[in-house]
Order: sequence, then C-alpha cells, then structure tokens
Amino acid sequence: MVPYVRSVCHDCFLAIYNISLSTLTRLRKEIEGGSFAPPVHGGKGNRNKAQIDIAWLVSWFKELASTVGEVAPVRVRHSQRKDG
Repeated sequence: MVPYVRSVCHDCFLAIYNISLSTLTRLRKEIEGGSFAPPVHGGKGNRNKAQIDIAWLVSWFKELASTVGEVAPVRVRHSQRKDG
C-alpha cells in the first residue's frame, strides 16, 4: 500500500497496484457516485464459521500461553452463607 502523500504520479500508482487506467476510472466513478461497496459475503461456503474446532482452539491457547504467558496466581473467592 502506498503511504499517504499529497500526490502520486498517475503511471506509478497504476504500476504499484497493477491496474489499468480504465479500472482506476471505473473505481473513481463508483466512489464519487456512492455505489462503492464490497459484495455481500453471507458466510456461504465458510467452513470456519460453520463450526468451531474446540480441541484445536484449546491446543492453540495452550501453545500461546506456554510461549508468551506468565505464571500468575489465581485467587478464587468462595461465597459464604450467613444464617439468619
């Protein structure tokens, strides 16, 4: 991605993003017209969204914790009942 600068040479911009002048013109018109938006995905065909692999998730967190985690004491509070 090109960092924000005041202006970039037209030919350089097209070469960096590997697009044609007609593509740039079409995208510019879509943006100016307010119709520029990504297509709706809807989650179709996404196996990762369909179900969560709990075993893989637990192993991933364990590996992450062993790599970067710190040992910290855990304090568990038990509620006490008061009679009367």
